[in-house]
Amino acid sequence: MGRWLTLVAFIVLGVLVAACVPLGSSGVRSVAEQFRAPPDAAPLEERATPRRLLCLGGSPCPSLFKSWNLPSRIDRTAFEGLMTASGWALQPHGDCQPRPNRFARVALCSATGEVNGYAVTVNQLGDSRDEATVLTLDVRPLG
Repeated sequence: MGRWLTLVAFIVLGVLVAACVPLGSSGVRSVAEQFRAPPDAAPLEERATPRRLLCLGGSPCPSLFKSWNLPSRIDRTAFEGLMTASGWALQPHGDCQPRPNRFARVALCSATGEVNGYAVTVNQLGDSRDEATVLTLDVRPLG
């Protein structure tokens, strides 16, 4: 009985390990590399979740999130120019201007759409007190 229990435990552990092992690179990184952040953007964060048989946590796999600090707010034309420079035809939303008396960091403008079979979202986050903003890029599977 002890050998069967050990064998079953070994098989279950093997399946769990195999399901969580990364399955190589995916297209999310190549899509993210197409994005051209402004020259004065300072990298803030990057989180990549590789493709796996079993996705755990809040991020789909594969997915990639990047963010940058911008020293000053960019207007809608410049924001749309980021999409054009990247070769993307994403649908922009918002005017890239904060609302008066808005003190929480919120999306001032965003652009969403599909690039090479992935859902892509670009946001400019800011508030009415500060000219500095955060630019974010999220690439994840469609659906």
